[in-house]
Amino acid sequence: MDEQKKKAKARIDLLRKNISQWNTKYYSLGQSDVSDELYDAYYLELKTLERKYPEFVSPDSPTKKVGAPLVQSSFEKVKHSVPMLSLENAFGNDELDLWFKRLEKNISLGDEDHNNSEKESFPNNSKSSSLEFVAELKIDGVSISLLYENGQFIKAITRGDGLTGEDVTENVRTINSLPQKVEYKGSFEVRGEVLMTFSTFKTLEGLANPRNATAGSLKLLDPKLCAERKLSLFTYQALGLKELRTHWDNLQFLKREGFTVNPLSEICSGIDEVKRFCEKANNDKKDLDYPTDGVVVKVNDLSLQESVGSTSKYPRWAIAYKFAAEEAETIVENITVEVGRLGTLTPVAELKPVLLAGTIVKRASLHNADLIQELDVRIGDYVIVRKAGEIIPEVVSVAKKEKRGEESLPFHFPETCPSCGTKVVKVESEVAIRCPNSQTCPAQIHRRIEHWASKSAMDIKGLGESIIAQLVQKNLINEFADIYLLKAENLLELEGFKDKSVDNLLSSIQESKSMPLDRVIFGLGIKHVGANTAKIIAKHYSSTDELMNVTKTELIGIDGVGDAIAEEIESFFRNEENRMLLERLKSYGLKMESVQENEFSKKPLLGQTFVITGMFEIPRSGIEEMILKMGGKVSSSVSKKTNYLILGEEPGSKLEKAKKFQTKIISLQDLRKMLNEE
Repeated sequence: MDEQKKKAKARIDLLRKNISQWNTKYYSLGQSDVSDELYDAYYLELKTLERKYPEFVSPDSPTKKVGAPLVQSSFEKVKHSVPMLSLENAFGNDELDLWFKRLEKNISLGDEDHNNSEKESFPNNSKSSSLEFVAELKIDGVSISLLYENGQFIKAITRGDGLTGEDVTENVRTINSLPQKVEYKGSFEVRGEVLMTFSTFKTLEGLANPRNATAGSLKLLDPKLCAERKLSLFTYQALGLKELRTHWDNLQFLKREGFTVNPLSEICSGIDEVKRFCEKANNDKKDLDYPTDGVVVKVNDLSLQESVGSTSKYPRWAIAYKFAAEEAETIVENITVEVGRLGTLTPVAELKPVLLAGTIVKRASLHNADLIQELDVRIGDYVIVRKAGEIIPEVVSVAKKEKRGEESLPFHFPETCPSCGTKVVKVESEVAIRCPNSQTCPAQIHRRIEHWASKSAMDIKGLGESIIAQLVQKNLINEFADIYLLKAENLLELEGFKDKSVDNLLSSIQESKSMPLDRVIFGLGIKHVGANTAKIIAKHYSSTDELMNVTKTELIGIDGVGDAIAEEIESFFRNEENRMLLERLKSYGLKMESVQENEFSKKPLLGQTFVITGMFEIPRSGIEEMILKMGGKVSSSVSKKTNYLILGEEPGSKLEKAKKFQTKIISLQDLRKMLNEE
């Protein structure tokens, strides 16, 4: 076994051990000492590793079992007549789409096994455009099975390991919303979720969270104590009723018989309506008095559910769409310092992996030394992490300071650059600490080259971080202008490079020479000058030669350019070393100028503001360039000042805002038509 497989096997064993222990505590003891986010992160990592290394898949893995083995307790064990399966999770729309494609495939396979008369039992449902789903809030409580005979409630059983649960009948009888008698006289089973509202939880002390409090309450030996916890119940399924044809019929039956059904559920035609329901539910969950962590999506047609069937763990006809965690708790395992292209030293928290907004996060920014001091973040601390602007993970606070042990170590900011050893400096007007060695600091050189080659700048495909690191290490490049001196024999020295990859990279380097002026300006890495500012500058100046003589006063007169930006641009183009760099780039054949049109000619979109939403056949950046080139503005949010919303497939919440403000909604084809007519 090679080293990589040994590491994978060890990691798989560790993940299984942790998850199994957590499952036993939660399902059998009603206790949990791990956050949902951390549990989900470990579970997702285990699934990924098992897919990558199928030789290590084991039938006793937590990914192959429901719940956990029951431990000894005072409650009687009861076998479920129908297994209480778990639900597969979808962490975002991409995973929802993958489930939907698998569902379509399973339906097609089912159709092939039926004759024509049998297919009529679920007409049109095998067509994705008309497939009906029921979307319901996923309650973050404890699953329960309720048995009824001759109109009487007789037994309540926990999920347990999915096959066998525990009899908690007397405790469940204390729930006020549970019907003790119903009109229906046949035998049937109801499945639901026992929960504790936030308002009830606030009145209790010494409990971790509402879900743990619910699980612990059902394990109390004295039903009177359980009654004091004021548990609630939502039901979602009735079993043993052959007259019901759809899941929606099921919910209506439960309502008629006096069961509480979550009001936030609806029939959705197709997967796009499901996504819209999930988005709205995620936005509205903050107003609820009970815990919810997602949406359960089920095929509505019960005969189709039966046809599609289940795996040993999951029903194929249902999935749990998990809401992206806005914040998550994890542990700081170390604090390191990165050096950026402008010499800024940024502290980074190296974290125990945690699931956050659909991705596993292992590192988060601590921004600067002042913030570390303000938050009092130490190595070994529990911290709250979130994604700034839904993109960059950052530490926002320290949790459980009172539980700090001796292993919690204060962090001391370095006095010298971790890359080149130069003494760092702090400018009075800034919070940033910088390395002043811009010319020979390896980290700064690396980051500047990386920025120049990035997709938003010169878009040199194949010149990623690891390749740049090798080139810098071998002294083949010392600044981004050196990229244009690379030859095939240089690249063949690099690890993993062969003839085809060499040809592809050299071709991409050659193509980058024709990039428009705004990309060049952005790629130069001038402080405060982002991609949009570079576009504004390129509209007003036709070449880098012209910019070499620009003054701060001239720049401030441009809409969108402030004092700080103007000062940095003037300083950059007056610097002699930078001027020499630009001359080198020009001598290598780069296009350092643009064909400048009259400021107000051929600008049909001048004064018009556009917002883009959804997916298109071309990158959004291409649509933005079309608009900007013709004088229009692109905004990231809809407001009363928005003139047009460009609508693609699978639009987000911007569509509803546009309708609210009566913004004109157009397609990409409409935009092209507007430009062609002009």
